[in-house]
Amino acid sequence: MFHLRRPGRKNRNYPIQNQPASRTNFQSPLVKQTAKKLYDSMLEPSKFSPSISSYDAHPMNKGNNMIQISTRVLEAMKNEADHEASYPTSLYYLADLWMTSNCVMDLYGNPTEEEYNAERGSVDLVKSLERLSIDSNEREKALTRALRRLQTSVHSIEPNITSWEVAKEKLASVIILPSDENKFDQDEKQEFHVNKSSYEKIKVGRPTKKAKQSKVSMGVLDYFRLLCKSDTLNHWRSRQNSKWNHFAHLKIPEQVKVEKPAEEEIESVESVTVRLDNLLKKKLEEAEISARQKERAEEKRIEEEIKKRELEEETKKRKEEERRKEEAEKAARSLLRPLTDEETDMVQKALWGPGPLDEKLATSSTDSVLRQSMHTLRPGEWLNDEVIHYFFNVLAKRDEALSAANPQRKRSHFFMSFFFTKLFDEGCTNKYTYNNVKRWSRKVPGKDIFGLDKVFLPCNINMMHWTCVVIYMQEKRIQFYDSMGGDGYHYTDGLMRYLKDEWASKKGGELPDVDKWTIVGAEKRIPRQKNGYDCGVFTCMFADFLSMDRPLTFDQTHINQCRDRIALSILKGVAIE
Repeated sequence: MFHLRRPGRKNRNYPIQNQPASRTNFQSPLVKQTAKKLYDSMLEPSKFSPSISSYDAHPMNKGNNMIQISTRVLEAMKNEADHEASYPTSLYYLADLWMTSNCVMDLYGNPTEEEYNAERGSVDLVKSLERLSIDSNEREKALTRALRRLQTSVHSIEPNITSWEVAKEKLASVIILPSDENKFDQDEKQEFHVNKSSYEKIKVGRPTKKAKQSKVSMGVLDYFRLLCKSDTLNHWRSRQNSKWNHFAHLKIPEQVKVEKPAEEEIESVESVTVRLDNLLKKKLEEAEISARQKERAEEKRIEEEIKKRELEEETKKRKEEERRKEEAEKAARSLLRPLTDEETDMVQKALWGPGPLDEKLATSSTDSVLRQSMHTLRPGEWLNDEVIHYFFNVLAKRDEALSAANPQRKRSHFFMSFFFTKLFDEGCTNKYTYNNVKRWSRKVPGKDIFGLDKVFLPCNINMMHWTCVVIYMQEKRIQFYDSMGGDGYHYTDGLMRYLKDEWASKKGGELPDVDKWTIVGAEKRIPRQKNGYDCGVFTCMFADFLSMDRPLTFDQTHINQCRDRIALSILKGVAIE
């Protein structure tokens, strides 16, 4: 709630209909002094307190109790609203208008005897003297406090006052209104219009003989009533001669209106509208800021919760990976176990022993390895395709044995390096040609390549560098393993195309879940060679470890031991575990 600056009080005196000529119940200082002395003398000493005025002691004017106004005050308020305000207007503006009106404040601050007795509920001499001795400023303050409560009420600044009836309903919430505002004290009107000559002999101070007789015959109460009326009439006559006679014969032209010009009305409505818009805008901004702060706090809490859960999951996952890695390294060490003396002697004779170069040191149903080819397993030699193909055969035999021991284990298949030669029609068109390898899948276990666990393919790039490609059928992934860090997308993309054609040829239709397949190129975790001749050994060890689901824990320092392992596996006809 914001408050407008209260303007200075203006001398606005609009004529009030149906009221006597006297606008205020004025009393001279002598009348107040006399009434004060009589009132103080009539009060009991125990009930009199100099620090508390008679008006403050009134039970109706303590705390937040509602005050009562007369018909004249209500008419003055109506005239102020009709002449100074234009409907629709705000309750705040009307309350401020009444607080700054001399007419409204004077009428309430100086009530007539009948108005005061109507407020107190009974009539006696003590109350009449109390009315004469009250301070008009205290009553005006009480009315101001009531109007202040009206200004601070809910929606007071909204222009929702469309007529005087609506304003009167709002006013009734803080002030007790007269029961019938149109009713006016006819007796008082008649008393004010009585022949002035009958009061000319009544003076403040010493009363005339006629006044004394009235006092004796009428009583003390009637005497003070007559005294106050005479004093009020004298004050009204002086004001009438000095001010009101100047305007008595003036006539306001019809085109002149007391109402505010249309421009001022528009400005007044616009000013209230602008203030309301600004207030609404400010509240909306505050609500938006508060909502954003709550939203940020909630987002921060959610992010912290997510980070906490992710950290817990990462910690759990890391511990699990460390455990698996430890087990895998333990198993890998068994793969690279030291050879026995007998196995070492067998390998040394095959690699370094005497004999014809064309002697067959290892033979299977389809392939064989000559002594000359076994010499490529010596340190620093480049492996030929005969050694690599035969080693892939012994890996296939080991995989068959493991699957026979465990029926739940899926088989893997090991192609020869000629698969890529035929697939890309190397040496001829050098283009992808599915028909060249269309029948190769008939030799895979189960005769269904899509039912396998893995497919291993040695790849000789440009007859200079050996690599290994693995198709993870169940994981829907094709990965390229190169000890030199190549990505091999030419070969992996060709294999993806091969799988689509193979599915269409053998099963019909498109490869299901083709969008779920991923192709992985070079990875940093893959062991790297540090020379130009150990690529064939790395290729064989990639297939050896991955076929057993072992992590690639070997590196360049294990290569000579790996060469002996390959030689021993070829000589025995089965890959050692």
